[in-house]
Amino acid sequence: MNNATDWELYCAFAEAAFLKNNLQVAEVLIRHALDCAYSFPPDDPRLISTVEHWGDILFAQGRLDEAINEFKCAYSLSNGDKQTPSLDSVILGQKLASCHIQKGELAEAKNILAGCLATCSEFLGKQNDFTIALAQKVKDLEETQISISSPVRLFNFEQGTKISMLPIGAGTSSTIKKAEKEKK
Repeated sequence: MNNATDWELYCAFAEAAFLKNNLQVAEVLIRHALDCAYSFPPDDPRLISTVEHWGDILFAQGRLDEAINEFKCAYSLSNGDKQTPSLDSVILGQKLASCHIQKGELAEAKNILAGCLATCSEFLGKQNDFTIALAQKVKDLEETQISISSPVRLFNFEQGTKISMLPIGAGTSSTIKKAEKEKK
């Protein structure tokens, strides 16, 4: 066999393992695919997709810092020396932003998605469904950042009582029932 054939088989089996949520097997297979893919030119889509899929596996395993590195690598490979990102890089940007969201790094995720939004607007137009969905995600992140950065009031000075820092949904069923009885 040659590298291209080996790469194709390893990728196919890695994807099958990934889809069955067998992440350990998917990891071993994608590493073999990467060994093959490193012989391809840097702008070869097979190398880029293999690095991206390695990031997908790392993300699924919760290895977010490693996934971020792989998605950044694939993003760089897909854009090459171009100043303007390609439309293909938008998916990589979304995956990178997902890693930052999982890590609680909302500002970084928002910046990445804003870049993706600009690329989509340029290539697809502002009225495209994909562009609109990205715009909504950026807006949601902005709103989340605002709500997180707002100070939590511990006391209601007008009534002189403590205010819970926990969201309403965080209580147990017994505390919710007890609170309802107290209101009556």
